[in-house]
Amino acid sequence: MTESTMQQELEAIRNDLKQLQADTARLKDAGLDLTRDMVSNARQKLETETQRLLKRLQEGAENMKHHGQEAIQKIEKQVDEHPLTALLTAAGVGFVLGWLVSRK
Repeated sequence: MTESTMQQELEAIRNDLKQLQADTARLKDAGLDLTRDMVSNARQKLETETQRLLKRLQEGAENMKHHGQEAIQKIEKQVDEHPLTALLTAAGVGFVLGWLVSRK
């Protein structure tokens, strides 16, 4: 093998290494872009799902509030229609709770 052939092969290896460095840099940049896109998409999906869950929670809270108000209105109506029964029931419940709390 002559010296000029070795020089040519060495130059070819240097060129291949430079090309490899450039390709590696492009791959790194492409990987970073892909990662940014994936993170952005994940963040957007998370925000969308969070908003959906918050809306469901708010709807559930409104529904519970509505049912609670209906229950209170029913109880108030029962107390208005049957005050003596309501008084005796309250006294009975108070007696039972007091008895349960005082037990050792």
